[in-house]
Amino acid sequence: MPNQEIEHDCLFCNKLTGHVENVTEWFPEFKGSALLVAKSPHFYMTLEGFSPLPGKHPYYLLVPKPHLTGFAYVPQSFGAETNELVQFAKDLTGAQSMVMIENGAYTNGHKVQSVYHAHKHLIALSEGMNLIGYMPELLKARGLNFIQLSRMGEFDDFSIVSALRRRLNGHPANYAFFRQDNCGLLVVSSPDNNIPSQLFKGLVAQVAQTHFFDWKTAEGEELDSCRARLAEYPHRDLII
Repeated sequence: MPNQEIEHDCLFCNKLTGHVENVTEWFPEFKGSALLVAKSPHFYMTLEGFSPLPGKHPYYLLVPKPHLTGFAYVPQSFGAETNELVQFAKDLTGAQSMVMIENGAYTNGHKVQSVYHAHKHLIALSEGMNLIGYMPELLKARGLNFIQLSRMGEFDDFSIVSALRRRLNGHPANYAFFRQDNCGLLVVSSPDNNIPSQLFKGLVAQVAQTHFFDWKTAEGEELDSCRARLAEYPHRDLII
């Protein structure tokens, strides 16, 4: 399992250099400093342009600076920083509820991640939006096995995922994690249960009945639509 300071060909390593280059090519008005919303000793939080929700639902990425492959493998000592950054995003947006999505990898063989570096998606929700309630049936329709998680501490360090890893008798796995407030769903891969990249982003778009923007193929009018959504975000250079 990669767990090191820098992987030179990684988009998120070396101060997000590759990620910044991609985003500023798609959205020239967002230079590197405007892309960065917050940072801490071990994490960056950046704006993300390809939201699966329409309208004013700001969307961010939380990315560890070291080259780690999933938040299940982030050191427990980093937990307080994740709490602070997620709470910061919630305060910045005024969101009553927030969705957290992650595809975590232990191996890269099945392309469970679009970028092989841990990154958690944070999406601010309007009051009354209940996305997690739709997810069990959508996962069943795709033939994916999952575990429902509840009574999680608010914005904890996701140790619940590490606990699941221990329950798997020490055999780390690729996984997809969806959380809204204090409830979560965890999909763990097996030889017969492969996890597609961007799984939950696509399901969120399906629930919202909106077009799913795949950042790997978006162009033209899709980029224009994403740019219009970005213009509505409450973003500014705020460093904690």
